[in-house]
Amino acid sequence: MGSRDESVASSPPTAPTPRGRLTRRAPAASVPIRHPLATTAPGVSPILNAMPLLVACKAGRLSEVRRLIGRGAVVDATGQSGATPLLAACAHSHADVAHLLLSAGASANQAMRHGATPLYVSASLGDARTCRLLIDAGAEVNHVTADGSTPLLVAAACGRAAAVSLLLEARADVDHVSPSGATALSAARAGGHTAIVAMLAGAPADTSRRSPPMQPCTASRTCARRSSRG
Repeated sequence: MGSRDESVASSPPTAPTPRGRLTRRAPAASVPIRHPLATTAPGVSPILNAMPLLVACKAGRLSEVRRLIGRGAVVDATGQSGATPLLAACAHSHADVAHLLLSAGASANQAMRHGATPLYVSASLGDARTCRLLIDAGAEVNHVTADGSTPLLVAAACGRAAAVSLLLEARADVDHVSPSGATALSAARAGGHTAIVAMLAGAPADTSRRSPPMQPCTASRTCARRSSRG
């Protein structure tokens, strides 16, 4: 009897069947509970894992970005284009979101596939506040993109005087020549940005280096595309 009692006590709970018979219940499976905003789901594509944070950063939803980071979102995860949450925030001039991401350890120098960094993007938009945050966080001011442009060159081509001033203060290379033959000074002249021309003309430069005749630079085309989009 003792062994029978022990067997019964150790058996899983039973439930009545429609005919009144007792059947043994299968042990309940262990199901992990995840918050719907969690972004590190095992077995899921890294791109899909990155999407909630990327979307929140693009929209400038500071409180949501803070919640996602608190729940373990990877701050340097990338989307299909190679864009990080920080790049998404910079592309839409969300300085507060950029500051939060940098404080959470986001890389100020992680680039997209074509080489654009957060600083390059912010410089092209003339977002001086975000440029300052990125420079203070260690962003490389002389980073060269795949097509040979730099933050200073694109800022000059786009007529972003405040960004140019910050980059010069951070010792950006005014002598850099792109494969198309463009320098920051020649790009500013081509765009008719006289205030920037004056800034660059007065900046220390290596006079032994001469630029070849300038062809239309990719930085200028980038600005033209941005303007046409409104």
